[in-house]
Amino acid sequence: MIGSLKINLDSISIDDNEYPFSNIENFKISVSNHKGQRTNNSRSGPFYYQGVKNSISFTHQSEEIELSFLLNSEVHLKDLYRILALIISNEIIPYKRNHLNLIPEGHRDSNFKNFVLKLIVEKKLECTEGLLIHGYSSDEEAKQLRAKYC
Repeated sequence: MIGSLKINLDSISIDDNEYPFSNIENFKISVSNHKGQRTNNSRSGPFYYQGVKNSISFTHQSEEIELSFLLNSEVHLKDLYRILALIISNEIIPYKRNHLNLIPEGHRDSNFKNFVLKLIVEKKLECTEGLLIHGYSSDEEAKQLRAKYC
């Protein structure tokens, strides 16, 4: 792993190249693990991940960009999910249904949940599916959300 990858609210930077989100299409990211995360191996094989099975790809002005990247720690993982949630919920990249799956349940903040409710109201997301993505703690809360947003 040589080089650097930085994602902020405006762009993705790879080494010295900057790719503004306004010019990015077909954005995909796959996050598998971070360095030091325990594996499920109990008898043989490695007990900890190296954090290198993560990848990002996108198209920038007809150029296909694809690379693997290292997440050094759980802090980097949390930071990545936080910035991705902001990019998706603020529609910095155009909305696509599969982008909602990029943010695991434990990393869906109130801004992200409000975005999901907005999508339900705008009929860009089916009510039941949207409420499942949004999450709720009881049947009563689900009924209230359904009455207000569906």
